[in-house]
Amino acid sequence: MAIRKRILKVALIFILFSAGIFTWYANKLLAPANLKNFAIKIISESIDRPIALEGAHFSLFRGISLDNLIIYEPDGKKEFLKIGRISTMPLFIPIMIERKIIIPYINIEHITLNIEKKQDKSWNFLSPALLKKSAAPQKGLAKGFTFLVQQVKLRKGEINHSD
Repeated sequence: MAIRKRILKVALIFILFSAGIFTWYANKLLAPANLKNFAIKIISESIDRPIALEGAHFSLFRGISLDNLIIYEPDGKKEFLKIGRISTMPLFIPIMIERKIIIPYINIEHITLNIEKKQDKSWNFLSPALLKKSAAPQKGLAKGFTFLVQQVKLRKGEINHSD
């Protein structure tokens, strides 16, 4: 019985030590500046619109959060979408083993969407990049990964419509 307790204590210390090293390494690897630049590149390439991002953070227990994300109209002058905070916690084991990015939840807070009809009678949210087929071949870092999102929560949002 004493041997089991000792093995359990050693295993617990090892797990805590490993979690500490992983957190330190992830914060060095995913430093806020690197994470911010990566998020800007991925989002702007995927939607083909200019964006601005105030900050990005990573925590082992709270996950990844993006602060004050603004997506502009294709001309870059007017705000199309403004999000106060996006937070998520991807599961890391499937990323390494199965090349799957599983995201149990995405929380989106303080969202403002500006929808308007252009002079040519088209809507501003119908851009060619957003209408691409989802079966299009992936490129860059996303190549070979499967993305699964279980739940998206929207909090404190508003939609502004102008015709």
